[in-house]
Amino acid sequence: MNQWASFFYARFFIYWFAAFLILYASSFLLFGAFAVTRAPMLYFALQVHSPLILLVFSYLYFRHAARTDWSARIITAIVWIVLTILLSAVLIKPVYGFDWIAAINLRVLNSHWIDIAAIIIGGFLAAPSRPSVSEGRVL
Repeated sequence: MNQWASFFYARFFIYWFAAFLILYASSFLLFGAFAVTRAPMLYFALQVHSPLILLVFSYLYFRHAARTDWSARIITAIVWIVLTILLSAVLIKPVYGFDWIAAINLRVLNSHWIDIAAIIIGGFLAAPSRPSVSEGRVL
């Protein structure tokens, strides 16, 4: 149980919540602008802004994280996405007027695979050291 305690501390949730606030606000604004204008560039921005924001925040989180191994990256990605889906489901009724089931379905879950990949890649890029061929390792 002590192994899991290293993941769930205030810094873990602060970085997730900051990323969530920026994602939710920017998604709301981009979706509203796209609904009004139907501009293709806004549709493109809607598709790429979520992975890019999560990539940046996961990089910033993992720069000084206690653990930066693969298990930490995968657990962080899954927990951040689950928390994002759950908080989005809570906020969907007051913000958009839809039922919570619209935020938790197979389409929504499938759309978050790229976000999971972005979090894992951000953690990989923030790793303090990565082995390279120049270090004399035999492949």
